[in-house]
Amino acid sequence: MFEIEKSNGLARIGQLKTKHGLLFTPALFPVHNLGAEGGWNTPRYWEKFPQINTAMFNASLLALNRGGHLGTILQIGVHRFIRFFGVAFVDSGGFIYRKYRLAFKPSKILEIQEKMGADIASTLDYPINCKLLSENKNILRTVDNAKIAASLRKNSEMLLFASVNGYDPVVVRNVIRHLKKYDCFDGFAIGSLMPRYGNYRFLVDLILAARLETNNMPIHVYGLGSPLITHLLIYMGVDSFDSSYFIVASGKRNYAIPGFGRIEFKDLHKYAEEINCQCPICKTTPIQEIRRSRNLLTLHNLWTLWNEIEQVKVAIKENRVEEYLTARLSRTKWAKKAFEYAKRRIRFRFAGG
Repeated sequence: MFEIEKSNGLARIGQLKTKHGLLFTPALFPVHNLGAEGGWNTPRYWEKFPQINTAMFNASLLALNRGGHLGTILQIGVHRFIRFFGVAFVDSGGFIYRKYRLAFKPSKILEIQEKMGADIASTLDYPINCKLLSENKNILRTVDNAKIAASLRKNSEMLLFASVNGYDPVVVRNVIRHLKKYDCFDGFAIGSLMPRYGNYRFLVDLILAARLETNNMPIHVYGLGSPLITHLLIYMGVDSFDSSYFIVASGKRNYAIPGFGRIEFKDLHKYAEEINCQCPICKTTPIQEIRRSRNLLTLHNLWTLWNEIEQVKVAIKENRVEEYLTARLSRTKWAKKAFEYAKRRIRFRFAGG
């Protein structure tokens, strides 16, 4: 299913075969809030940007059936429902599952994913608080859910990623090693990283542990999808990630500038020399009009994030990813420190140092 075409260090470009076509990695899955109370705040970006042909949906969120659309979605599939015919990743929605104390069995979540027509589905996980060793029970429940989903999967065309949580790199490696023995998963999805987003050493160590154990199987990371963190993930060999960054930033009236992150509109004048956006929105729309329209701002922020990832792909192809990221991440203190730490860890763990 997964073919690696080009590597530069751990960073890699690959192809993952799905029933809605090839997924070219590293890949961004923009979060679509279908099922949320404000679920229609996700613009139909695939109509404006046909090259962004991926989307992330949440099975537990849809299971709440807030808009009464679940029956229709399960009958005709999510692709027809929103007229999207790209690669659909349907996350089990562990955070929503726990937040609303849903009583569905893991088999019900799997059934929703299959009937929705998911190209990729992830097994139901129980997100953990990384600070508590008492979360071992939830780690084991997540492992059991993965095995249950693998045994009950009916749609052989739907790829199944095993969700993995862990508060320690050793735990993550042991979980992946255990699940690989069953030889029934198409990839792994790493979760529960948001609570430790600010601890870059933890993120680096945990992702590298997963990368060391999965080897040539695809790795997805849940929820970490801002421009700078995606660069770091790609450098460590992550193949896909989902992000609501473009929606959240727009809700806060933030404008994304490549290499700088997101800037509040009131401070935009300070970066006048840096604003030379070539996205289809900014090339045809005055900046003040974008400022007044949340929809246009969301589209701009998404294109900026997608384009940043495309530029990293070019650097991988040209064997200069480390040089490129050194320049790209040097303007932000934490990103620079995280990148330097990742370089040291990679040279130690993967170069026999």
